[in-house]
Amino acid sequence: MKKRKIALLLLLALWMAFSSTFVASAITTPWIDLQPDAETAIEGHNLALEENVQIVYYVYETEIDGAESGVLFWLEPQEAYLYGTETYKVTESFGMIENPRTGHLCRKYAFPKLSAKMMTVDVYAVSFVKIGEEVTYGSLDKYSVLQYCFNKKDSKTVMPGGTVPLGDLVAATLQQGAVSQLYFGYKTDRLATDTYYQVTVVGGTLPDRTNKGLYKENDAVTLKAGQAPDGMTFSHWENSAGEIVSETVIIPGKNETYTAIFE
Repeated sequence: MKKRKIALLLLLALWMAFSSTFVASAITTPWIDLQPDAETAIEGHNLALEENVQIVYYVYETEIDGAESGVLFWLEPQEAYLYGTETYKVTESFGMIENPRTGHLCRKYAFPKLSAKMMTVDVYAVSFVKIGEEVTYGSLDKYSVLQYCFNKKDSKTVMPGGTVPLGDLVAATLQQGAVSQLYFGYKTDRLATDTYYQVTVVGGTLPDRTNKGLYKENDAVTLKAGQAPDGMTFSHWENSAGEIVSETVIIPGKNETYTAIFE
């Protein structure tokens, strides 16, 4: 068992010597309405666990002659996620895939700049279609290697011909990320091997304007209520047990959902 884990870590170390990259699906908090003649949306995520680690984005796009389309990326939250302010722009796709959930045929894009030490970094992405000077945006998306590994940590899936379940692979991937963080002194207060809990917000957003995120126990997070329905106003926040909480919550040692209550 020890030899297998050591061999796996050495293999991951070789993978991380190459460039690393990402993929994502649409989060439920659109910040701008789609135009009916130029729709676009990120619809799914995956990691390409081959020679390197990549986040791959599955993007649905309406085909329009002469339009520029792709995905805009940022490594920090923005006040507005606008064309021309992005950290990276990717317009070249590398294949197509059908989304079994929506039936849409999606293009595959990859985030261009990710290293082993950046596994806990949230990548903010917005798909876009640009016709002349007019830009249509998809919904804001947040994803990371950490999020993928959190989702798959208990997976028992074994690839054909393989002997290691996916859960073991992602654990080794996070171990490599944490070692890289410590070696380079990069964001060591948020190591890939730390314990994280999923926070979900209903009727509002987290500080970065998304509605899901991974946090450590005792982190302080300020919630922001969304727009109240017609004839109603925001009243208070409740946790999953129906208890009233303040807008700044201290993350418990479990996954939690916070709901904005309007009256």
